[in-house]
Amino acid sequence: MGDSAGGNLAAVVSQRMKNIKPPLLAQVLINPVTQSLNFQLPSHKVSHGGDGLAAMYLSYFMGSYNNSLIPAMISGSHVSDGVHQRYSQYVDYLKLPESLRKDYVAPRGITVDPVAARVLEPFITNPEINPLMSDDLKGLPHTMVVTVGTDPFRDEGVLYAVRLKEERIPVQHKHYEDAFHNECIYGRDTGPDSVPYRMNFDIFEFIHSRVSTKQAEFK
Repeated sequence: MGDSAGGNLAAVVSQRMKNIKPPLLAQVLINPVTQSLNFQLPSHKVSHGGDGLAAMYLSYFMGSYNNSLIPAMISGSHVSDGVHQRYSQYVDYLKLPESLRKDYVAPRGITVDPVAARVLEPFITNPEINPLMSDDLKGLPHTMVVTVGTDPFRDEGVLYAVRLKEERIPVQHKHYEDAFHNECIYGRDTGPDSVPYRMNFDIFEFIHSRVSTKQAEFK
């Protein structure tokens, strides 16, 4: 279980352990960061404060490596034509629900930055950093994916849930349109009608269901 970058770590660990016995019972991915191929998805464009959070994330993630690459990543020029052709199917905005891509116009005519593309290719395509880039998600445990409306990383969480469903992994995707990034942790819980309460209750219900199912198997 993890939130934001923690959701990324949880997804990566689950992929590493999918062939290990005994199998994982479940994974809970809250606002997971799952890719760095495309920072031009609808949620990067329409999320309130999204550009700032995306830039902050990139700066934090890449700052100790090479800050000069950040503009290319934000503009989308950090992906070579070959990598785009190979992996763009995993970040196809048309797989998002129509309500999440309303009025969205996909960018066109992006000129590739050859230096950024060459340097970042091993990073972008590595599923142990970007779990959405994995070619094989079969064998993963029952999964709950939590996404929220005000979050530039909303769409990559949704697309990860889509990928899991395509691989016939049992998935419960909960989307809270009126919530913000990390509200599960930092939001104000004022009772059953508040977003943090509903989010945490739904997560508890999912985990309880998985544990109860496993316990029943031993009876």
